[in-house]
Amino acid sequence: MARRLPWRVPPGSDERPDPYRVWLSEVMLQQTTVAAVKGYFEAFTARWPRVED
Repeated sequence: MARRLPWRVPPGSDERPDPYRVWLSEVMLQQTTVAAVKGYFEAFTARWPRVED
């Protein structure tokens, strides 16, 4: 079973992954661990939810 992460679409969902959220998570994960990124990712996307923001 895959870990639940804020940038992933839940298994079995009809949703498509958001390219912005996937890209952002990949950039953040290059610098640190998943555990450290989770909280920062949520705070970052709350402030800047889309590329246009």
